[in-house]
Amino acid sequence: MCGIAGFNWEDKELIRNMDDVLKHRGPDGEGVYTNKGISLGHRRLSIIDLSSAGKQPMCNEEGTIWITYNGEIYNFKELRENLEHKGHKFKSQTDTEVIIHAYEEWGHNCLQRFNGMFAFAIWDENKKELFLARDRLGIKPLYYYWDSETFIFASEIKAILVWKEFKRKINYDSLQEIFQLSYSTGEKTIFKGINKILPGHYAILKKERLTIEKYWDLQENISEDNLTISSKKLRKLLEESVKKRLISDVPIGVYLSGGLDSSTITAIASKYQEKLKTFSVGFGEGLPNELKYARKVADYLGTDHHEFIVTAKDLKNYPKIIRALDEPIGELALLPTYMLSQYVKKHATVVLAGEGADELFGGYLRHQMFLLGNKAQHFLPKIVKKGLYGLSGQFPVYSNLNKSLKILGSKNNFSLFNEIISISDKKEVDKFVNQDNKVENPNNYLLELYNNFKSKSEFNKTLYVDIKTLLPDNYFMKADRMTMACGIEERVPFLDHNIAEFSMTLKPQFKRNLIHNKIVLRAATKDLLPKSILKRPKRGYNVPIDRWFKNELKEEFENILDNPSIEKKKILNYDYAKKIFNNFNKSGNNYQSNFYNMSKLWNVYTFDLWHEIYFGEERIS
Repeated sequence: MCGIAGFNWEDKELIRNMDDVLKHRGPDGEGVYTNKGISLGHRRLSIIDLSSAGKQPMCNEEGTIWITYNGEIYNFKELRENLEHKGHKFKSQTDTEVIIHAYEEWGHNCLQRFNGMFAFAIWDENKKELFLARDRLGIKPLYYYWDSETFIFASEIKAILVWKEFKRKINYDSLQEIFQLSYSTGEKTIFKGINKILPGHYAILKKERLTIEKYWDLQENISEDNLTISSKKLRKLLEESVKKRLISDVPIGVYLSGGLDSSTITAIASKYQEKLKTFSVGFGEGLPNELKYARKVADYLGTDHHEFIVTAKDLKNYPKIIRALDEPIGELALLPTYMLSQYVKKHATVVLAGEGADELFGGYLRHQMFLLGNKAQHFLPKIVKKGLYGLSGQFPVYSNLNKSLKILGSKNNFSLFNEIISISDKKEVDKFVNQDNKVENPNNYLLELYNNFKSKSEFNKTLYVDIKTLLPDNYFMKADRMTMACGIEERVPFLDHNIAEFSMTLKPQFKRNLIHNKIVLRAATKDLLPKSILKRPKRGYNVPIDRWFKNELKEEFENILDNPSIEKKKILNYDYAKKIFNNFNKSGNNYQSNFYNMSKLWNVYTFDLWHEIYFGEERIS
């Protein structure tokens, strides 16, 4: 895993400065290539072929094609064999060189042949063309700035900010989404003018013209297979995916929470790697913990198990986390992910994780509430419906979309069970974001995704929105930044594109019903894990932010609310945030009942630190 950067002019000093900002992504080496009309930079984290032959930017034999690349192509050995049969010669054992020759052989269509996670840029000297691409599901990040003349790209926004000509301005469309969802969606970022290459897309810069195209997307194609056949197919795909992701020339482990998803990955990986290292995180005695379940799985599978305990003292690292993020993402699991990654670096450089199964197979409580709501809204009295609003559970991604649908008069309407009076309510967001900065409808991207996905199942439409937004814009963002900040590469076997495509062949009832979630996954893994793990309900990290706000963070947060800078007061309504905080402190210690106020306050805390780091007097870069 690595850091990449570049732009469409020659400047050795600037590209080296961009490289320096990305050092954490690649502590094992650096390289630059410059020529008239192009500068490419690279920071290397050595995973496969640790020799100097893997140095980037890398070129073909003639020196006419140059690449800077971040990621892993898991089927690179098969592709290499194919390319050798076609006459291509190799000088290294890297997957990077396979991409170069695949581009020579198949052009832009080489993307269809790659199985992996990746973001890369290829400069074709003969065509005077820059070709950039991001993997199908958006596991690896890729950002760019383009003003019709200047094009600059990087793995992280902070590398683009090194360019002194860029004027930092907040994109208020993104800011409102962050206060609704805790992250921003689609192409935009919090920085006006800096965008993302979307998952499954590539870009071509040629003759001062930028073209962006989609090369992959999910499509629904429901099979008539029964549950037994479907579960066997899923099991085979999972075995193949995990086995591919164990290829490494450095130590490898698994993040194990004790839930179904990470336990499945651990069980399969244990079949191929003796005494597999597993890593779990907890929060100490008297606080919500998943450690006992992780221990149970580790004992059952005989792994080399390690635990790390996060305490309030570790909050001192939160400014480092915000610096690593680039955007003020309000994801509660950032701190434990970062702290565990720091610990893991002492034992392994590559880790497998269980992300993606919930989005593919309907693992969240709100998915259950969606199904329940669709059935109940036709016959329950209004007073009963109102009483059930609060049951929708965590991160109400769809409640704001529901309101957008209503505002636009669309017939497509999400379940009323997802209409939660919370931070996802636009009226509530308007109280946080000052009047001059409001955006009329900041969720059109979600609405567009939902309406454009061709499906007879509204449930599959909701999963599609999750796969296209919640995964790349929140969970992958968290995982990439927190692991790469510590020099760790995370791999996600559930997000092999073959498994994602398979998920859209399943009958919706094989994913989730009114009682059970991830039905096909449980059927596929019933012989791998203890019954107590197979039957466990979905659990999150349950980070004890509520207790921290009432104790260790209280004084610091009160100071933030009492003394915001003039610039920050122009952006957020700190008086309203203070009112929420005061009410929160008067509440009891029930985590679930405090969850939404806690999430609102965490977004304010995150934004305040982010603004200080990226816009304050000692701002980054």
